[in-house]
Amino acid sequence: MSINLGKQKAPAEVVERTCRIDISCNVGEDPRVVAYREIVGLDGEGKLTSRAPDMLVVQRPLSKIAEQEFGDVNGGQILQRLWDMLDELRKEDIANQRSNGNLPEDGRKVPVVDSKAAAD
Repeated sequence: MSINLGKQKAPAEVVERTCRIDISCNVGEDPRVVAYREIVGLDGEGKLTSRAPDMLVVQRPLSKIAEQEFGDVNGGQILQRLWDMLDELRKEDIANQRSNGNLPEDGRKVPVVDSKAAAD
């Protein structure tokens, strides 16, 4: 027994693409870059027609890619530029939140707990 689900055209093109990137920056640990990639089918206009169910994972610690060349920059420079960009974007967010009255002057929404007092 079966259920007819209709007809489907074969994709015009099948590509592998990055769909998500994580950078783990835990204090005291080597930062790690993890990219999640997927295989997708595209029609003749570049629109998504299908997606493979499994993700492909590419991961490296910063220590392994810091000096590796990618075009005219190395992995360490790429991540540093990304971190600098994110710092600038966060500064913009803080300025916007302050101008809207949504952020205390010290930039924190959550009070910082004095770790020494918390241990007592």
